Amino acid sequence: MCALVPPFFPNFGWPSTGEYESYYLAGENLDNCTFFYFPVPETYRVVHQRNSLGVSISSAGTGIDNSPVVNKKLKHNASERDRRKKINSLFSSLCSCLPASDQSKKLSIPQTVSRSLKHILELQEEVKKLIQKKEELLLRVSGQRAIEQQPKIHNFSISNVLSGLEEDGIVLVDVSLSRSQGERVFYTLHLQVDNIDNDKLNCTELSQMMLYLYEECGNSY
Repeated sequence: MCALVPPFFPNFGWPSTGEYESYYLAGENLDNCTFFYFPVPETYRVVHQRNSLGVSISSAGTGIDNSPVVNKKLKHNASERDRRKKINSLFSSLCSCLPASDQSKKLSIPQTVSRSLKHILELQEEVKKLIQKKEELLLRVSGQRAIEQQPKIHNFSISNVLSGLEEDGIVLVDVSLSRSQGERVFYTLHLQVDNIDNDKLNCTELSQMMLYLYEECGNSY
């Protein structure tokens, strides 16, 4: 029996038959990689390349289209990236609201949330204190105004004003008094003018006359 092996080594002077020569001629193509060449299906190449790169590739020659599963996965990855960007942006905004001492620290996301909740409680307490302080200041200011206005109220007398009007020939017919919520006193006077020409006296002049008498009465005490 003869082994059908191509002569990779010299035959050392032994004669070679045609059968061996045929195998030897086949072995001459080793440099061209045709002796051990096994063709791979084109579909396997496309699928292997798509799986290794993680990218959906379509080949018109093989009839392989983009898989719906791959497209869905790509869309999911894109939406997940957008969601993470939004979350990072929100956490950056949240960190900017913290005190400067906390912003200089490298806080993790749970630490940032915890410190933000604590800071909100601190701000609420500070707001309560400021509201209380504002109310105290308003009470103090209103009390000072009441003290300043009290002597003027007690010194004012409507009778002194009416006496001054009577000297100018104006007679009081009726008077009424009312108070507002701000403790203001309103006098409604019904006056009658005697011995005065109507062309020489009008409402504006009468108002100025009463204001003058009011100021004079207030400064006389």
